[in-house]
Amino acid sequence: MQKEREFKWAAKSPDDFKVFLSVFKEFYTPPKPVVLKITDNYFDSEDKYFSKNKISCRIRKQQNKYIFTLKGMSKIVNGFAVREEKNINLKQTNLRAAISFCTKKLKTKKLIKKFSISNKRTVYKIKKDFIFEICMDNFLIKKGSKKLRMYEIEMELLKGNEKKFCKLAQNLTKKSKLKFAKISKVSAALKM
Repeated sequence: MQKEREFKWAAKSPDDFKVFLSVFKEFYTPPKPVVLKITDNYFDSEDKYFSKNKISCRIRKQQNKYIFTLKGMSKIVNGFAVREEKNINLKQTNLRAAISFCTKKLKTKKLIKKFSISNKRTVYKIKKDFIFEICMDNFLIKKGSKKLRMYEIEMELLKGNEKKFCKLAQNLTKKSKLKFAKISKVSAALKM
């Protein structure tokens, strides 16, 4: 298990991405971004083990590779979210095979799809003072016939001084006037 440590800001539209980047440039020069197409499928077992234990069970397709992830609940203090997560890179080359592998790995009879999130993620990886990523997420949640378009900015600390990272987030929040996200992608999907 590893710890995911990040801040998330709600964005009303892609225009808020520009506002955030403009303010960010006062502190760092962002590198050329990488644009990723990500599809996340969230599952539960027949006995709802993951829901009951507040664990997210996800299979992600990113650039034709599959990643299986289990995530615990976030603990949020002043917008800073910390949670345990376990990622496994899968060798499978399609979703059906990935689901079959994960079903066996979890020793459950069946994984039931709850919802999916299609995300166009623009990633800036910064390696100065500490290592962190800024992700601009433009995503669509699909749950049955329901759809919800949302925008979010994430800033995740990968390595380095947590206090400096938190100070940077406070400065970005103050100068950009963006609000911390009040609801996660998963919570938004579950409320649909």
